[in-house]
Amino acid sequence: MDWTTVFTTNSDIEAAFVQGLLQNSDIPAVVMNQSDSAYKFGDIKIMTTTEKVMDANLVIKEYLENRTQND
Repeated sequence: MDWTTVFTTNSDIEAAFVQGLLQNSDIPAVVMNQSDSAYKFGDIKIMTTTEKVMDANLVIKEYLENRTQND
């Protein structure tokens, strides 16, 4: 099974939230935390299976649009 990055953030809270959104939409999602825990520097990636990338992108697009409207 191949995995593809669909979202990148530097916030572990946002990463967990996006992962939950995807999983609630029956989209497999894993968090790949590449940040340095001591300095809180680096990327946290959300990945899904290659087959679910388009579905994941739709969920993430809706999340980003709603986040922008609420800022």
